[in-house]
Amino acid sequence: MPACPVCHRKMDGHQFALIATTIIGEQEKPRVTELIGHVRMHRWDVLHSFKEWKGDRDDVVVYAIRGPHDAREVILVRSPYDLYENDKICVQEMVTAEELAVISELVPLTDWQPL
Repeated sequence: MPACPVCHRKMDGHQFALIATTIIGEQEKPRVTELIGHVRMHRWDVLHSFKEWKGDRDDVVVYAIRGPHDAREVILVRSPYDLYENDKICVQEMVTAEELAVISELVPLTDWQPL
């Protein structure tokens, strides 16, 4: 991401953390739908159960993003297996400071990385 979707500035001073992942596929369609629903409904407490990942398959990845501003965001990204295909942001949800506190309980402090 070249610029923060919240403050529209460069990503310096921003951090991200992986919240959840699951595999994309015909058999996994119900699980992907469930994950998207939890993100859209801001049900951060249940996302810790989504830990599926396959390096040779397309995956859905959910990240929390925080920066030097009050607004925070959670994004759901389609991460394709194909090396030449770019990741695509599919869902963006603004979160409150209270919601970020819930997310931070799920994600250890050491898992937050600079962008």
